[in-house]
Amino acid sequence: MEHLQVIGKITDVKIDERNSFITFVTDESVRLGSYVIFTMAVDAINKSNQTFEIVGIEIEDGKLRCKAKEVGYWHIALNRKDNLDIRKLIGLEVLAITDEKTIAGIRESSLWC
Repeated sequence: MEHLQVIGKITDVKIDERNSFITFVTDESVRLGSYVIFTMAVDAINKSNQTFEIVGIEIEDGKLRCKAKEVGYWHIALNRKDNLDIRKLIGLEVLAITDEKTIAGIRESSLWC
């Protein structure tokens, strides 16, 4: 994927039966509805890209604390991953997605059943 910029690291994760949320802190300018991604190891060989949409922003100690909800194809959602230890997600880099073609693909895959 092109047009990716590291903007922070995951500080908190919440997963329930319907949704997954991450929280990260950034100095970068972000807005509601922006898309971010992180890559996690699935096993020793494979990795998975997880996409999120920023749904909340607040100021904390002069930085932006962002809450993002997972979006994209439901079949690869965090809450569907067997044996996922969410503690391993803390500290992973969060990257901003700015490429419009990539964003259009995320929006389209969110509609797949």
